[in-house]
Amino acid sequence: AIKNSVSAVQSGSLKARLRALYKFTRPHTIRGTILASFAGTTRALIDTPGAIASANWGALLPRAVIGMIALLLGNAFIVGINQIFDKEIDVLNKPFLPVASGEMSGRVA
Repeated sequence: AIKNSVSAVQSGSLKARLRALYKFTRPHTIRGTILASFAGTTRALIDTPGAIASANWGALLPRAVIGMIALLLGNAFIVGINQIFDKEIDVLNKPFLPVASGEMSGRVA
């Protein structure tokens, strides 16, 4: 399956490249980022007297979305850096990752 993915990416398939990018971001790690974000925000709102009742949700929600996007991009950056610098280790332990398998070059990553 890995060889097929590598050959599909090398043939220029957009679908294969998008799949490699998806695998590169390690989507299962995003759950922790989202959970921590919600937990921290909820805790701050609960511990601040009157914060929920007097909140300007029209201004806060767009900022929260931008903040979540920043956290998710930061998460992708961290797992990406890890794959680039730990390629030799990942070739042995996690050969299904796109950089380790050759689906994505270090330069593209």
